[in-house]
Amino acid sequence: MKKFISFMAAMLVAAVANAGLTISFTTATLESPLVATLTDGNSSMTFNTFCLQENVPFAQNADAEISNNIKFSAQAPTTLEVATKQLYAAYLNNSSLFDAELVQADIWTMESLASGYANVPYYAPPTYISGQTGGPWALAGSYDITGWEHVKVVNVKLGGKDGQDVLIRVPAPAAVLLAGFGTTLIGLVRRRTM
Repeated sequence: MKKFISFMAAMLVAAVANAGLTISFTTATLESPLVATLTDGNSSMTFNTFCLQENVPFAQNADAEISNNIKFSAQAPTTLEVATKQLYAAYLNNSSLFDAELVQADIWTMESLASGYANVPYYAPPTYISGQTGGPWALAGSYDITGWEHVKVVNVKLGGKDGQDVLIRVPAPAAVLLAGFGTTLIGLVRRRTM
């Protein structure tokens, strides 16, 4: 538990500073969900994720930063859709309710970075979302979306250029501080009783 809390605190600091983060992908193909490992130089975290751009390359041990925006090449950064955050949180909270391939398709549809679900049969119709092409989007069902507010984008850099962006859920700063305080308190109490 202590290792987890210290890692989460380190990730929070790195998320704020965005210094020294690297990402690598365990999945050899574009299977969904992707399995990624984010490292800050001292510790690492492996997590399931989905990509935000279709047909964009991945790189192992690439530089990364955490933000609220999708960044790709010459395009202006775009803010992550609320429904994308909610769908990803719902998937993380109970993945057995979802087909990961269809979650990926819905994310591409919502973020308008795919060629458009009306033109590609795989994307039609959206499975876990409702809305029209171009949004606004909403979840099509009642799911546990706890933690959706903490979903961010990992912007991956390929040789200094924007590469594939993926999703991550980072802890709330207050939760990390509270957990750290609780662990410290338990350590002090245990020390006094010994």
